Amino acid sequence: MSRWPVTALVLLAAGFPGCASYRAKPLDPFVELAADSQRDHDLVHVQVPSPQGPHTVVLDDGLDEVETVAVALTLNPGLQEQRLAIGEADAALITAGLWPNPTVGVGVRDGRAGILYDADILFALLRPGERSAKRAAAQAHQQATTAGIVAAEWDMVADIRRARVAVLTAALIASTAVEETDLRARAFSLVQRQHDLGEARDLDIATASWELGEAKHEQRQAESELDLARRNLDRLMGLPADYDLRLTGFGEPLPMSYSELPSVADLDAAVSEHRWDLKQLRAEYDQSEHELRLVVAKQYPQVSLGPSLSRDKDATSFGLGASIELPIFDRNQGGIRAADTKREQARAAYRVALHDLISRAHAMRAQVARGAIDVEAYRTDILPNAERANAMLDRALASHDVSVLDYLAQRRRWVQTRLGYLHAAAAYQRACIDLDAVLGRSPFDLGTNVTSAPEGLLP
Repeated sequence: MSRWPVTALVLLAAGFPGCASYRAKPLDPFVELAADSQRDHDLVHVQVPSPQGPHTVVLDDGLDEVETVAVALTLNPGLQEQRLAIGEADAALITAGLWPNPTVGVGVRDGRAGILYDADILFALLRPGERSAKRAAAQAHQQATTAGIVAAEWDMVADIRRARVAVLTAALIASTAVEETDLRARAFSLVQRQHDLGEARDLDIATASWELGEAKHEQRQAESELDLARRNLDRLMGLPADYDLRLTGFGEPLPMSYSELPSVADLDAAVSEHRWDLKQLRAEYDQSEHELRLVVAKQYPQVSLGPSLSRDKDATSFGLGASIELPIFDRNQGGIRAADTKREQARAAYRVALHDLISRAHAMRAQVARGAIDVEAYRTDILPNAERANAMLDRALASHDVSVLDYLAQRRRWVQTRLGYLHAAAAYQRACIDLDAVLGRSPFDLGTNVTSAPEGLLP
């Protein structure tokens, strides 16, 4: 028996040693939790840009706004999961650049001259424009994946900034509640002494006790809101539950600086140029364009060519083998229709997102403008008058010109004014964050190398 069929089979099997092998990697939630608990969360090695140069974040020192964002972009598990999609997109680009594998055919038949052996190796010829369309579609998919990850990072920036404002605001509200509880406790003690001296009625004791009970309830509620706000911030940052995160400015008055409003004429351009989700949708539209090119190319027949060999006991002959697909029934009509529809859907999705973002940008700009007016009204009119009235009320109580119960009633108005200012200031800051988010801008430098490192937006 001739050795050439055996040789062909050996060559055919020669490619298998380079194949990858499967290795199981079970998922154990207890192992994942143990790995997370062993991580040193107090020292996060992330380089944060600053006027003094990059520095490593130490959580125990307290985090400012940019450090809080940097840690979240590094530790948030959701972003870590999304960044893995880059590897999948890169793999698709590699696959798109590969040529089709050849097909080997071997035949054995019994002829008049003895046993005949036939073999051929056929190479599929790509249709015109097929390979370029496949590569262009894979590149567009890679761009869309990258833009989607960056869009998620920018959304995380806004979420972290809002959560940080919520924690700082809740801390001030809780501090105010503690002050009011202490004041009402002192007022209740004063009414008790007056009652012992016969200067206060039982109704006064009951009312003062009522006020004290309400103050304690409001304090518990404020502390609960602070706890929820801190846990939400920990969750967004990827920190363990019950982690004691320290923030700069905790318990201090909210810093107020008025954001410069963009002109109405600049809003549309800012949204279309800087929003990464729009860049993602544009890349997805480009991908659908190239996929349509690809399916149109596939309506033409597939041709394969290659050398062929025949051998019997007397001679060996070489020739040219060929095969061609006959597109009699299926000329990829359904694939072309589906790809064309997908392209129109991608265009419609971009129009919907653009319309929604531009509308939100105009609404956020108006909200920031109204918020600035509210905060300024508190700072220049409401708070100064309330402080003067409260000071006069304190002097009236000291000189016994007002009863304790009347003092407590007026004091509650003062507390409501302070809380109103805190809520107005927090609402203004949230509106500024929302405007920054919808315009795709940030108040600090986040760097430009957005996805090459695990830290995402920060180099």
